[in-house]
Amino acid sequence: VKCPSCNSPIYSKQRDQLFYCDKCNVLHTRNGGVEKLDFEIAEFSGSPSGERVFVPFWRLYCSFIIRSKSVEGGHVFRLMSWTKDEDGSGTLFIHIPAADFDPSTFKKFRKRVNFRGLDDIRVRVLGGQRLQLGAVTGYITDRDQNDGDKLRGWGNVEGGLVLGAYSAFSVGEIQFDAAILEKVTGDDSGFEMRFGVETTQKLTERTTIVARVGTTFGSEDYMQTYFGITPTQAARSKAAVPVYSADAGIKDVFLQLGATVALSDRWLLKAGGRYGRLLGEAADSPIVETENQLSAVLGLGYRFNLPR
Repeated sequence: VKCPSCNSPIYSKQRDQLFYCDKCNVLHTRNGGVEKLDFEIAEFSGSPSGERVFVPFWRLYCSFIIRSKSVEGGHVFRLMSWTKDEDGSGTLFIHIPAADFDPSTFKKFRKRVNFRGLDDIRVRVLGGQRLQLGAVTGYITDRDQNDGDKLRGWGNVEGGLVLGAYSAFSVGEIQFDAAILEKVTGDDSGFEMRFGVETTQKLTERTTIVARVGTTFGSEDYMQTYFGITPTQAARSKAAVPVYSADAGIKDVFLQLGATVALSDRWLLKAGGRYGRLLGEAADSPIVETENQLSAVLGLGYRFNLPR
């Protein structure tokens, strides 16, 4: 294969569909004819050590509409901040990996990964269906001082990379699990421990539901970061909140329900709801407007065929 711009040879694999020329930085495809494609190469942040590896991603420019919201803060609030119109519509980029993975290897790896949320991605290292031990990673988003009226004037709590470990044990169709995780970049905020019990049931050939109950324990640093109020913060507060010290303890209990419906061989409908209630030091914090925490999600999924 030769570059359509400078005619330099491009060395590629037989199944490659995109061809990049490192002489003139042109990317093209030959699907029904030669076509040049737009692309971007991301910059590395900071000065990382070791070999630099570039992984290809498809970048999809997507539109979305949020019809209603019932929570403040976290991912839903941040998504609302991206809306451009009064009807709750907006746009964002979604990145899909396009690396050259062997299909069988990718499927084996996928079975080891359990995505529970942006800040709780679990990767099984040892064990199987009955007993599991593994690592936890993810990302905790910033707490912005504009997330709530009582936070204004305090400054932001910087988010960061999450690292930790988990274990799980199954009895029949019921799984018990525990995880410890801590933010290792951004503002220091202590660790938290998450405990849960869940079960997965297949209602019909196309419908599966997951029910989960659990609780969260926060260290003293964690509770003070997210629920405590220092004298400096109290003085800066525009809502005149008092100084409050939060000790380590149980942060909340919650009930979570999720459902997946296979609309076709490729399209999936996913829906879920979560009710949580803050307890103890967290519930008593002056910055908490209500102990009841409600959230819901509704989305569509699409199954892709991996190339062979």
